[in-house]
Amino acid sequence: MSDLSSFNKRALLSGQLCLCGVAILWGSYSPVVRYIYSCSGPPTPAALTAVRTVIQAFVLLVSDLILRRQQHGSPSKAKTQRRSSSPTSSRRQEALPSSSNNILNTISTGLQSTSSKLWIAGAELGFWNFCGSTFQALGLQHTTATRGAFLIQVTIRLGGYARRFAPVRLAASKSIALAIIAVGWLSSIALLDVIGGKSTDYWSGWNNPAVLLAVLWSALGPGALVAFLQSQGQAVVPSAQSQVIYSTVPLWSALLAFKFMPEETMGTIGYAGGAVVILAGVLATR
Repeated sequence: MSDLSSFNKRALLSGQLCLCGVAILWGSYSPVVRYIYSCSGPPTPAALTAVRTVIQAFVLLVSDLILRRQQHGSPSKAKTQRRSSSPTSSRRQEALPSSSNNILNTISTGLQSTSSKLWIAGAELGFWNFCGSTFQALGLQHTTATRGAFLIQVTIRLGGYARRFAPVRLAASKSIALAIIAVGWLSSIALLDVIGGKSTDYWSGWNNPAVLLAVLWSALGPGALVAFLQSQGQAVVPSAQSQVIYSTVPLWSALLAFKFMPEETMGTIGYAGGAVVILAGVLATR
C-alpha cells in the first residue's frame, strides 16, 4: 500500500512538473509572436498559424510513428505479426521498394489503428486550440506581449481525454486537427483573394533568419512540446491544480518580455489587473 502511495505521489509530482513546463513554454509564445510582428515583412496571422501548426503536427506525427514502430518491434509483438502475416500481404510488400513500403505501411497502420474516439478528441481540442492561438496572434499585432498574455487566457481542458489516450497519440491527433483547420483557413483567404483579384503577400519577410527561428520555436516549444507535456501532465494532475499552474502563464510572459524585449512595458493598472486574474484562478480552485 505504501509503495502504491509513493508511486502515486511520484506520478503526481511528475505531472505537476510537466504542467509547469507547459506554463513556461506557453509563456514564451506571446513575446515570440510579438517579436515576429515587430520585424519587417511579418507573416499574416493565417500564414503564421498554418506554418507553425504544420511543423508541430509533423513533429508529433513522426514521434508517434517512431514509438509505434518500436512497440511493434518488440519480441512478443514481432511473433504476433509473423503469425498473422499472409502470402497476399507479402506480395503487396514486394510490390514497392523496401524504404517507401515501410513508411507507407507505418502511416497506414497508424491511421487505421487510431480509434474514432481519439480523432473526435483531437478534433475538439484542435478546434479550441486553433481559436485561442489564432486570436492571440491577431491581437499581438496591435498590443504588447505582456498585455496579450494577461488578457488572453485560453485553457484547453483535456484532463478526461488525457486519461484515456497515450500522451503522444493525443497530442499528435490534436495537432493534426489544428493544422488541417489552420491550412483550411489560409487556403480560404487565398481563394477569396484570387476570386477578388487581390495580390496579397502573406509573408514578405520569410527569408529573415531571426524570424524563421522565432516561428520554428513557436512550433516546437509552445507547440509540439507543450501539446505532449500537457497531455502527459493532465493525465494525473487534477483540473483544479492544473488551473493554478496555468494561471502563472502571464507571469512567465511578462518576465520573458521584460528580459528580452525591454521596450515592452505595463503600467501599475495593468499589473494590478493581471494579479486579479491570477488570484481569481487560485480562488476558483478552492
